[in-house]
Amino acid sequence: MTDTPSQLFNHVSTTRDFLLAKTDASCCKSAAGQDIGRTISDSPPEALLDAYPNLTAGRRFLAQAISELSSVDAFAVCAIRISPAGDMPEDSVLSSQRLQLAAAIDLVCRQESGLWGIIDQDLFGCFFPDKTEAFCEKAATCIREGIPGTNRPSVTIGTALYPAFSFTREQILENACKAVDHACFFGPDSTMAFDDVSLNISGDKLFQNGDIQTAVTEYMAALQMNERNINVRNSLGECYGLLGRLDLAKQEFAA
Repeated sequence: MTDTPSQLFNHVSTTRDFLLAKTDASCCKSAAGQDIGRTISDSPPEALLDAYPNLTAGRRFLAQAISELSSVDAFAVCAIRISPAGDMPEDSVLSSQRLQLAAAIDLVCRQESGLWGIIDQDLFGCFFPDKTEAFCEKAATCIREGIPGTNRPSVTIGTALYPAFSFTREQILENACKAVDHACFFGPDSTMAFDDVSLNISGDKLFQNGDIQTAVTEYMAALQMNERNINVRNSLGECYGLLGRLDLAKQEFAA
């Protein structure tokens, strides 16, 4: 192994071809990678608020959910991205298809003692106390099948559980958003549980946006979940090389 960044990367590319193994993180709009509620106000869209006067959004939704679940030892989260059906304009989506999806989500939450709200822009979120990954898969199916009407939107769903590794209660909703990004690689109406690949995709997005240090944090979290993920180790080694931490880069490439 050589000691300069260019020689280091040339050697790795000829032995592992790790750049081609990196996740193509450009296939869908990111649901994660930013603070919950940053791009919208803490008030839901007017059409939804008219139908559900107690609905919360953004940071208010997250704070409400965490407060109500403060005495619960375990909970599950579903993040649900809506995609318009056909060529309907955005204002029609907000007034009709989002209301369709909200009706399905509200029904499942009422049946399962869940709490739902708006995460951000085109994302809904649900918190369910004392639920498992198997429940999340069932809930995702019930939400899709429960959307009323004929011109139904497609929905992509990510799920995450608490407790999980060292993630805090507040981070589980963001984990579910990262799972949405993961699910979108499989097309509309897909569901994915949060895992090390979800963090790999999140790290790749950060890497592509030039946020190398935060990408390192994502890759390290992914390795805590699965230390054998070679794609993550290669990506982490690349980051260390770009940061000038060549000894650490060599360690990851040699792992």
